[in-house]
Amino acid sequence: MVSSMGLARITRAILQNQDVALPVSALLNGEYGEENIYIGTPAILYREGIRRVVELEISDHEKWSVSSTPPRCCAKTQEEFFPAK
Repeated sequence: MVSSMGLARITRAILQNQDVALPVSALLNGEYGEENIYIGTPAILYREGIRRVVELEISDHEKWSVSSTPPRCCAKTQEEFFPAK
Protein backbone atom coordinates (compact mmCIF):
# COMPACT_ATOMS: atom_id res chain seq x y z
CA MET A 1 0.00 0.00 0.00
CA VAL A 2 2.77 2.44 0.92
CA SER A 3 4.73 1.89 -2.30
CA SER A 4 1.63 2.40 -4.45
CA MET A 5 0.89 5.65 -2.61
CA GLY A 6 4.47 6.82 -3.21
CA LEU A 7 4.26 5.95 -6.90
CA ALA A 8 0.95 7.83 -7.16
CA ARG A 9 2.56 10.89 -5.55
CA ILE A 10 5.54 10.79 -7.93
CA THR A 11 3.22 10.36 -10.92
CA ARG A 12 1.07 13.31 -9.82
CA ALA A 13 4.17 15.49 -9.39
CA ILE A 14 5.31 14.70 -12.93
CA LEU A 15 1.94 14.94 -14.67
CA GLN A 16 0.98 18.17 -12.88
CA ASN A 17 4.45 19.70 -13.34
CA GLN A 18 4.64 20.42 -9.60
CA ASP A 19 8.36 21.15 -9.10
CA VAL A 20 8.31 19.29 -5.78
CA ALA A 21 11.10 17.45 -3.92
CA LEU A 22 10.43 13.74 -3.45
CA PRO A 23 12.66 10.78 -2.56
CA VAL A 24 13.59 8.92 -5.76
CA SER A 25 16.49 7.02 -7.26
CA ALA A 26 18.41 9.65 -9.23
CA LEU A 27 21.54 9.69 -11.37
CA LEU A 28 24.30 11.69 -9.68
CA ASN A 29 26.26 14.14 -11.82
CA GLY A 30 28.75 15.52 -9.33
CA GLU A 31 26.44 15.57 -6.30
CA TYR A 32 28.12 14.09 -3.23
CA GLY A 33 31.31 13.96 -5.32
CA GLU A 34 29.94 11.08 -7.40
CA GLU A 35 29.30 10.58 -11.12
CA ASN A 36 27.24 8.05 -13.08
CA ILE A 37 25.70 6.28 -10.12
CA TYR A 38 22.05 6.08 -9.12
CA ILE A 39 21.23 6.61 -5.46
CA GLY A 40 18.11 7.18 -3.40
CA THR A 41 18.00 10.92 -2.71
CA PRO A 42 15.51 13.78 -2.79
CA ALA A 43 15.09 15.34 -6.21
CA ILE A 44 12.93 18.06 -7.70
CA LEU A 45 10.44 16.44 -10.08
CA TYR A 46 8.64 18.11 -12.95
CA ARG A 47 7.04 17.20 -16.28
CA GLU A 48 10.37 16.26 -17.93
CA GLY A 49 11.44 14.06 -14.99
CA ILE A 50 14.14 15.21 -12.57
CA ARG A 51 14.93 18.93 -12.63
CA ARG A 52 17.75 18.60 -10.10
CA VAL A 53 19.00 16.45 -7.26
CA VAL A 54 18.67 18.01 -3.81
CA GLU A 55 22.10 17.49 -2.28
CA LEU A 56 21.77 17.01 1.46
CA GLU A 57 24.53 17.88 3.89
CA ILE A 58 26.03 14.57 4.98
CA SER A 59 28.88 13.52 7.27
CA ASP A 60 32.26 12.25 6.06
CA HIS A 61 31.24 8.73 7.09
CA GLU A 62 28.09 8.98 4.98
CA LYS A 63 30.15 10.29 2.02
CA TRP A 64 32.44 7.28 2.40
CA SER A 65 29.38 5.00 2.42
CA VAL A 66 28.13 6.53 -0.84
CA SER A 67 31.52 6.16 -2.55
CA SER A 68 31.93 2.53 -1.54
CA THR A 69 28.44 1.26 -2.34
CA PRO A 70 28.01 -2.15 -3.99
CA PRO A 71 27.18 -0.73 -7.45
CA ARG A 72 30.82 0.39 -7.74
CA CYS A 73 32.12 -3.16 -7.37
CA CYS A 74 29.19 -4.68 -9.27
CA ALA A 75 29.93 -2.55 -12.34
CA LYS A 76 33.20 -4.43 -12.88
CA THR A 77 31.46 -7.79 -12.46
CA GLN A 78 28.69 -6.72 -14.83
CA GLU A 79 31.25 -5.74 -17.48
CA GLU A 80 32.91 -9.15 -17.15
CA PHE A 81 29.65 -11.03 -17.71
CA PHE A 82 28.02 -8.58 -20.13
CA PRO A 83 30.79 -6.88 -22.12
CA ALA A 84 29.84 -3.87 -24.24
CA LYS A 85 29.53 -4.76 -27.89
